[in-house]
Amino acid sequence: MAKNKSRYSKFKSRKSNEPNNTKRYTKQNYRNNQSKNQKTDQQSRKKEIRHSTNIIKRKPYPEELLHTSNALNWGDRSQYKFKDFNGQKVRIIPISGLRMIGTNCTVIEDDQDIIIIDAGLGFPEFDLAGVDALVPNLSYLNDRKDRIRGIIITHGHTDHIGGLHYIYEKIGCPRVYAPRLAAEMIKDKFKELKLEHLLKISTIDSDSNYYLGKFKISHFRMNHTIMDNYGICIDTPVGRIVTPSDYKIDLTPYKEPPSDYSKLTKLGDEGVLLLMDESTNVKLKGWAPSETSIAEDLENTIRDADGRLIIGLFSTMISRMRQIIEIAAHYNKKIVISGKSLETNIRIAHRLGYIDVLNSVFIPPEDMDRFPDNAIVILTTGSQGEPNAALMRMAQGEHNRITLKPTDTIVFSSSRIPGNENKIDRLINLLAAKGCRILTSDNLVLHASGHGHKEDHKLMLQLVKPKFIMPIHGEPSMLAANKENAMTLGYKEEQIIIAKDGDVIELWPGGWEIVNHINSEPLWVEGNRVGDFDMSIINERKIMTEEGVIVLTIKMNTNNQYSYEDFEIQTKGFFVQSKDTFIQKELSEAILRTLNQLKPESDKDTIHNIIKFLIEQEIGRNYQKKPLIVISIL
Repeated sequence: MAKNKSRYSKFKSRKSNEPNNTKRYTKQNYRNNQSKNQKTDQQSRKKEIRHSTNIIKRKPYPEELLHTSNALNWGDRSQYKFKDFNGQKVRIIPISGLRMIGTNCTVIEDDQDIIIIDAGLGFPEFDLAGVDALVPNLSYLNDRKDRIRGIIITHGHTDHIGGLHYIYEKIGCPRVYAPRLAAEMIKDKFKELKLEHLLKISTIDSDSNYYLGKFKISHFRMNHTIMDNYGICIDTPVGRIVTPSDYKIDLTPYKEPPSDYSKLTKLGDEGVLLLMDESTNVKLKGWAPSETSIAEDLENTIRDADGRLIIGLFSTMISRMRQIIEIAAHYNKKIVISGKSLETNIRIAHRLGYIDVLNSVFIPPEDMDRFPDNAIVILTTGSQGEPNAALMRMAQGEHNRITLKPTDTIVFSSSRIPGNENKIDRLINLLAAKGCRILTSDNLVLHASGHGHKEDHKLMLQLVKPKFIMPIHGEPSMLAANKENAMTLGYKEEQIIIAKDGDVIELWPGGWEIVNHINSEPLWVEGNRVGDFDMSIINERKIMTEEGVIVLTIKMNTNNQYSYEDFEIQTKGFFVQSKDTFIQKELSEAILRTLNQLKPESDKDTIHNIIKFLIEQEIGRNYQKKPLIVISIL
């Protein structure tokens, strides 16, 4: 068995003097153990559940949790009793979210029931010419739709809900369970796309307890950069799985309650088999700054602006928007919103009471001239340098309502998503060329990430005390950093699951194993189309962009007596100097000569291959280029 594919653990005894007394055992060993008498099996599990470290101490699973799902007073679910687990296993499949930031989606299943956690949207990690976005590939569920019990949404950020409307109908329109703000965002999007008749959605909060098949679901509040962010507790036939959603330990959140640390502690005391822990900022030392830590610099920047203030941020960063809008309203400034998604989300948050200011604070762009420049705050999308976003259109002079002025101050109130650095730098240079003043977190404290640093994650582990840990939500280096951080608390390598998108992980009370891998390459979004991952298309686009295109049209002549009138050569995006006659003279002569040398019985495929090879050789020899060659034979 491959070393990195499986981890089974009966942890090293503290009393043993043997240098290597750690036992690894297979699924068959585990099933054999189940045949032992009940008392011995219970005692064995109690020992297994304890960590081999003095730093983290935890209680074993309660006796009643090991025997019946009714023990926690969840109602009459006698059909789902599972004594001694009976060798059952739960499978966890990270569909996407472990290779890059975005497209977060995880499937958890047993042999009867399937639940899905989040359905996010992401952006390509490298240049995919023409691809607008990426969404989860749930083709694994095509023949399993009847087992899907629901989709659980943790919060309303785009990387957790943005892909839902693309995949929802394909997986049979299961019921969605989402927090209040996220639910309203989802409803609004489905209504915009005229899909609201398909949507089945229920609102959840920290008091919600419900069954999805035999999975028992409850929630707990966590602080992030958006309201209504809830972690998930899943009681499964093999033990408890907890995922805290995206989070940071914020003891002074901006106008919202702190995370539910007492519930996290209670879950840990009762016993957690697996913690699925997000990894975005675990490379960073110390603690993540509180959302209130940026208030002073943000207020000073808004109050003291000499001209218009243009603030770029994510369209779902509702907590930050509320802070900016309330400060601006306090200083009698007017808010202009640029960006459809931003306008929609502010409208929803205002309707729900999360943004509590008078409607008169907001004005349309065409009314800006009625007020002094220093009384205007513009909120806009595009802080990641997205080509079609409002801020980029302003920078390129293509925005139809807002023209930049040298007196404008541009504030980037967001972090750089890995992979977007070049686009952001290009945007900043375009803005600087307009004479604008630019402020980022390098100048002032204008952004506080919603993702915890090393110490935030250590505290989460101390509270939840899981037996196993699975880093999620991040690039491979982030997952590795999460693993290293956990090991500083005494966790062993075999207790930490480092998986890849598409891995099928079997989990049971005594161990885990990666047993399979499925195709889960994200689907492309281009305009209103969603398709499978096909790099050949991207390669053609890159060739056209970098090398150009040569198009040859041939009228087939069965007598093999071709003339220059029987074919036409066109170039697109292929640089040819005005005095260069090679293509129209030398290349045309070579093509004509070759056509007339063909055998009369040559079919279209033969002609195509011979002429394409000729053009490749001649263009390569004379121009050192490899353009895309398109030949049409009529």
